Amino acid sequence: MAFRLQGLLQDLASNSFNDLKEANAAIDPLIFTAILQTIFDKQNPQGYMNIISLSARDGDYYTALLYLEDLLKTGYDDLEALYNIPGTLDLKLSPEYNKIIQEYLDESKYYKI
Repeated sequence: MAFRLQGLLQDLASNSFNDLKEANAAIDPLIFTAILQTIFDKQNPQGYMNIISLSARDGDYYTALLYLEDLLKTGYDDLEALYNIPGTLDLKLSPEYNKIIQEYLDESKYYKI
Protein backbone atom coordinates (compact mmCIF):
# COMPACT_ATOMS: atom_id res chain seq x y z
CA MET A 1 0.00 0.00 0.00
CA ALA A 2 2.84 2.40 0.85
CA PHE A 3 4.51 1.83 -2.53
CA ARG A 4 1.23 2.54 -4.31
CA LEU A 5 0.77 5.74 -2.35
CA GLN A 6 4.33 6.82 -3.12
CA GLY A 7 3.77 6.11 -6.82
CA LEU A 8 0.54 8.10 -6.76
CA LEU A 9 2.28 11.07 -5.13
CA GLN A 10 5.11 10.92 -7.68
CA ASP A 11 2.62 10.93 -10.54
CA LEU A 12 0.57 13.75 -9.01
CA ALA A 13 3.65 15.93 -8.55
CA SER A 14 4.84 15.27 -12.10
CA ASN A 15 1.42 15.81 -13.67
CA SER A 16 0.81 18.95 -11.60
CA PHE A 17 4.13 20.40 -12.74
CA ASN A 18 3.33 19.69 -16.39
CA ASP A 19 -0.18 21.15 -16.06
CA LEU A 20 1.13 24.31 -14.41
CA LYS A 21 3.85 24.68 -17.03
CA GLU A 22 1.34 24.37 -19.87
CA ALA A 23 -0.92 26.94 -18.17
CA ASN A 24 2.01 29.40 -17.91
CA ALA A 25 1.61 29.52 -14.13
CA ALA A 26 3.66 31.78 -11.89
CA ILE A 27 7.11 30.59 -10.93
CA ASP A 28 6.35 29.86 -7.24
CA PRO A 29 3.83 27.03 -7.86
CA LEU A 30 6.16 25.59 -10.49
CA ILE A 31 9.08 25.52 -8.07
CA PHE A 32 6.87 24.03 -5.36
CA THR A 33 5.72 21.16 -7.57
CA ALA A 34 9.26 20.57 -8.83
CA ILE A 35 10.43 20.31 -5.22
CA LEU A 36 7.63 17.80 -4.58
CA GLN A 37 9.00 15.71 -7.45
CA THR A 38 12.34 15.44 -5.69
CA ILE A 39 10.77 14.75 -2.30
CA PHE A 40 8.73 11.81 -3.58
CA ASP A 41 11.47 10.49 -5.86
CA LYS A 42 15.04 11.27 -4.78
CA GLN A 43 16.42 9.77 -8.01
CA ASN A 44 14.36 12.02 -10.34
CA PRO A 45 16.95 14.09 -12.24
CA GLN A 46 14.29 16.00 -14.18
CA GLY A 47 12.80 17.31 -10.94
CA TYR A 48 16.18 18.63 -9.83
CA MET A 49 16.84 20.18 -13.23
CA ASN A 50 13.43 21.84 -13.18
CA ILE A 51 14.27 23.47 -9.85
CA ILE A 52 17.71 24.56 -11.08
CA SER A 53 16.19 26.06 -14.23
CA LEU A 54 13.33 27.85 -12.47
CA SER A 55 15.51 29.13 -9.62
CA ALA A 56 18.11 30.46 -12.04
CA ARG A 57 15.45 32.25 -14.08
CA ASP A 58 14.11 33.73 -10.85
CA GLY A 59 17.60 34.92 -9.84
CA ASP A 60 17.75 32.59 -6.83
CA TYR A 61 21.21 31.18 -7.51
CA TYR A 62 21.65 29.82 -4.00
CA THR A 63 18.68 27.46 -4.46
CA ALA A 64 19.86 26.48 -7.93
CA LEU A 65 23.32 25.62 -6.61
CA LEU A 66 21.85 23.73 -3.66
CA TYR A 67 19.75 21.53 -5.95
CA LEU A 68 22.65 21.09 -8.37
CA GLU A 69 24.66 19.63 -5.51
CA ASP A 70 21.71 17.49 -4.38
CA LEU A 71 21.36 16.16 -7.94
CA LEU A 72 25.05 15.28 -8.10
CA LYS A 73 24.81 13.55 -4.70
CA THR A 74 22.33 11.10 -6.25
CA GLY A 75 25.11 9.93 -8.57
CA TYR A 76 23.99 11.87 -11.62
CA ASP A 77 26.91 12.25 -14.00
CA ASP A 78 25.68 13.60 -17.36
CA LEU A 79 27.99 16.60 -17.77
CA GLU A 80 26.43 17.77 -21.03
CA ALA A 81 22.92 17.77 -19.58
CA LEU A 82 24.10 19.88 -16.64
CA TYR A 83 25.33 22.52 -19.06
CA ASN A 84 22.16 22.42 -21.17
CA ILE A 85 19.59 23.20 -18.48
CA PRO A 86 17.32 25.92 -19.89
CA GLY A 87 17.55 29.39 -18.34
CA THR A 88 20.93 28.87 -16.68
CA LEU A 89 23.34 30.65 -19.01
CA ASP A 90 24.73 33.10 -16.45
CA LEU A 91 24.69 30.46 -13.71
CA LYS A 92 26.57 27.79 -15.67
CA LEU A 93 29.28 30.30 -16.49
CA SER A 94 29.82 31.09 -12.81
CA PRO A 95 32.78 29.72 -10.85
CA GLU A 96 30.43 28.39 -8.14
CA TYR A 97 28.44 26.22 -10.55
CA ASN A 98 31.58 24.82 -12.14
CA LYS A 99 33.24 24.23 -8.77
CA ILE A 100 30.35 22.05 -7.60
CA ILE A 101 30.43 20.05 -10.81
CA GLN A 102 34.23 19.74 -10.55
CA GLU A 103 33.92 18.36 -7.01
CA TYR A 104 31.54 15.58 -8.02
CA LEU A 105 32.54 14.76 -11.61
CA ASP A 106 36.26 15.68 -11.52
CA GLU A 107 35.78 18.00 -14.50
CA SER A 108 33.91 21.13 -15.45
CA LYS A 109 33.26 22.79 -18.76
CA TYR A 110 34.11 26.45 -18.24
CA TYR A 111 36.58 26.61 -15.36
CA LYS A 112 39.51 24.38 -14.70
CA ILE A 113 39.67 24.58 -10.94
